[in-house]
Amino acid sequence: MPRARAARPAYPKDFPRFARYGPADRYFSAPPAGFCISVFAVARRGPRLLAGLPDLAHPRWEREWLPNVRAYAKEDREEYAETLQVPCTYLREHEHPDDALARVLRAQVGARSYEATALEIVSASAQSTWYPGERHWDLAFVYLVDANAPAKPPRWWHELSWMDTRKLRASDFGWNGDMLVDLGVLAR
Repeated sequence: MPRARAARPAYPKDFPRFARYGPADRYFSAPPAGFCISVFAVARRGPRLLAGLPDLAHPRWEREWLPNVRAYAKEDREEYAETLQVPCTYLREHEHPDDALARVLRAQVGARSYEATALEIVSASAQSTWYPGERHWDLAFVYLVDANAPAKPPRWWHELSWMDTRKLRASDFGWNGDMLVDLGVLAR
């Protein structure tokens, strides 16, 4: 008996194509539940980390940085919006991770200048909620960044500020908390 599959999100024709490879009927050798490629900007100043709460109602998230948000279940969308996030995005097709990082820091954070070094490439796989019984794979390029974030958060963030990592835990960052612990950014 064929498995029921979640409906694919409907994107406008002019919508940028992001590098989310899968399902397998589109890309051979991709995991059956897809493959996401993303960039994370870990901006630190001593014990402080640039993090915040995204305003997912702002259209720039869906259009420029988190296109899959339109297909998230309501509870997943709420969980993401209520947990801290570091600046991040999915890569667009044919986009170099360095260019995606520049796009995040300039457009999402509002940094006028920055210096970045590659920190780590993180690979993870988990059971898919969209394709039951199948696994989804994530590949993340994580950069350590020294950036000049604006004093006032851009309007697509409810909050974006330098937070003391000594007071933060992995659970404050939802889905991405374990990655930040594994990178030595946060304590468990």
